[in-house]
Amino acid sequence: MLNQKTTEIGQEVKDLKAETGLQQEDGGGRGTFVDMVTKQVEMQMATVHEEVKDVQQTLTESREHAREEKDKESRVNNVILYRIPECNADTPENRHKEDCHFATHLFDAVDSGLADEDIVKAFRLGKLGLPTVPNFSGQSRIRLLCPMSRTAQFGTG
Repeated sequence: MLNQKTTEIGQEVKDLKAETGLQQEDGGGRGTFVDMVTKQVEMQMATVHEEVKDVQQTLTESREHAREEKDKESRVNNVILYRIPECNADTPENRHKEDCHFATHLFDAVDSGLADEDIVKAFRLGKLGLPTVPNFSGQSRIRLLCPMSRTAQFGTG
């Protein structure tokens, strides 16, 4: 886009030179008005090009920061459950359902008020016997489960 604008401006300058007949230098050895305008336009285009680079860099940094914040926010909604028994289901979907079902029953046992639909996703942190991490739909759901936790009070991990 920038190169296209530069080309267009260059063509307009050439057209102006042709129309005005000011292509030759005057007798004093100085450049013509068109030459001075051309130099000024080229300097301005270089400045604009640098500013566009700065804006693109700022935009890239902003996108990266937003992605990191979104990732942090999603991790705030995690709860790690240890020693959940392995189920004997034969498919990953059934194992996932069993893990969510176990977590829901565990939360019901402590009168948390959480339901199956409050768990957005759940996953095991590795192979057999490792913790399960259910991810909840929001921090208010975690507050129901752990009202005294630092995460529930301050919203940070």
